[in-house]
Amino acid sequence: MEYTIYVKPHLKKFLPRYLNTAEPIKMDSTNVHGKVFVAVGAAHPDAVIKYNQHEYPCELIFCLNDDMKRLRPKKKEMMKINIYFDKLFKEIMFQWVVATIRNGGYAVEGIKNFLEYYHISEDDYSWNNAHRAWMRYIRKDYEKRCAEVS
Repeated sequence: MEYTIYVKPHLKKFLPRYLNTAEPIKMDSTNVHGKVFVAVGAAHPDAVIKYNQHEYPCELIFCLNDDMKRLRPKKKEMMKINIYFDKLFKEIMFQWVVATIRNGGYAVEGIKNFLEYYHISEDDYSWNNAHRAWMRYIRKDYEKRCAEVS
């Protein structure tokens, strides 16, 4: 059974490459992303995603295997999966930047290389957004370390 989910442009490019597959992206109950697909309604029950054609213009097709065909998620519930995929995108970007820094590079290089690797253009996800997300991440990490010390 195929489901079409509308996602942001950067996720349309990121997910197939990250999952090392082409569309339709196959999901089953044994992989992490399939489990998220199953639990998407429960994972963020209070999350409200207002569907905006301009913000979520890209179709991403998922194919559910036989053990997941019993699911009948509603369109609104499926929009919530964007929260998970966007967090995944940022986590992988942050890991990429941390690895770049540990290898003697700069955060700017890590962000740039990450976006290039996943073929994400400035129109898909701006460098400024990526840099702001990185700055929020390191600020939270710093605050967490400070709290642990005190």
